[in-house]
Amino acid sequence: MSEVQYITDEVRALIGVESEEQLACDQVERGSIRRMSQAIMDGDRLFWDDAYAGGTRYGGIVAPPLFPVHMFQRAPDAPDPLDRAWEDPDYDGTKGAIALFALPEIPIPLKRLLNAGVEVEFFKYAQPGERVTVVNRYIDIFQKQGRNGPMVFVVVERRFCNDKRELLLTYKQTLVYT
Repeated sequence: MSEVQYITDEVRALIGVESEEQLACDQVERGSIRRMSQAIMDGDRLFWDDAYAGGTRYGGIVAPPLFPVHMFQRAPDAPDPLDRAWEDPDYDGTKGAIALFALPEIPIPLKRLLNAGVEVEFFKYAQPGERVTVVNRYIDIFQKQGRNGPMVFVVVERRFCNDKRELLLTYKQTLVYT
């Protein structure tokens, strides 16, 4: 029995495609930094103590390293994507997950989506008052044969920058469609 090939020329053409730059709906805020540091149970004084942080090489408080990743939430006036669950109890919110990256959908019929891991490289902390942008890009799409059939791996790189165009972090996520 031959393996079905989902990596067509159309799919291969998506490798390298970038989203437009997206701007987080809020700037980096002290209260959000404090809430995140509490949520991740990281009591580093760099995240909340002005006197301490002011004496460091950063010159003031900074956000936890992954803070920019969590800034891209639904804007207050945007529809809630989970509202569909009220009409369809089987809806799990993953349909159109690639749309969260503002990238074109990948034309494959596989429906199940798994997170296969993340690689993060940090360059600079975000600081209060900064605006954060992200650009997303498909860096690889490939197929492997799994025990239960074909799997399509999609690697998306997200580049987060501050309003001075300084790179804060790169976040490379691998998704698997089965």
